[in-house]
This record gives sequence, structure tokens and C-alpha cells, in this order.
Amino acid sequence: MVTLLAAALCAALFAGCGEKGAGPSGIRKEEFDKIWMGMDNYELLKLIGGNGDRIAEDEQNSVYTYTYKYPGEKGGYAIIVMRADMAESILNIPEVVSKEDHGLK
Repeated sequence: MVTLLAAALCAALFAGCGEKGAGPSGIRKEEFDKIWMGMDNYELLKLIGGNGDRIAEDEQNSVYTYTYKYPGEKGGYAIIVMRADMAESILNIPEVVSKEDHGLK
């Protein structure tokens, strides 16, 4: 029951994350540089202004990992990995655990 509730909550948090767009035209290098490990999903969306494309999702032992690709405004792209440990709390908000700059300008 708890696992089902955790999965439903995770799905609700990321309901729109598969949609195109990170702000009106993508992520800027300046925005990427402000992303820090531990930044929660709400802070990330506020900074970038939109969602990336979810390109991978994994769940192991109540730890959910999501990988997003954000197109660059002036070329390139960014990969951001977020993780939520539902074993710690049913209301655990996903946090950034890694980021990669692939030619952002």
C-alpha cells in the first residue's frame, strides 16, 4: 500500500515533466551553472522556467531516479538526474544528484 501511494505521489509530482520545454526556448548556460546538488524539483523548475524531456526513469527499493534532457537555448543540451527516496518519507521531493553540460553556450 505504501509503495503504491509513493508511486502515485511521484507520478503526480512529475505529471508534466515529459512535455517539451525548459522555459520558452531551452536552458541557458547561466541557468545550468546555478544548479546545485540537492536542489529540489520546485527550485529547479523556478530557475529554468520549464520541464525537460524525461529520457529515463528507474525505481529500486523505493528510490526513484529520473533523468531529464534540457535543450540549450544557443545549442547543446544539459542532462539532469533527480532522485527521491520514498523510504525516507512518503512526501520526499526529488532532488538533483547530477548534472552534465553537453556543449551549452
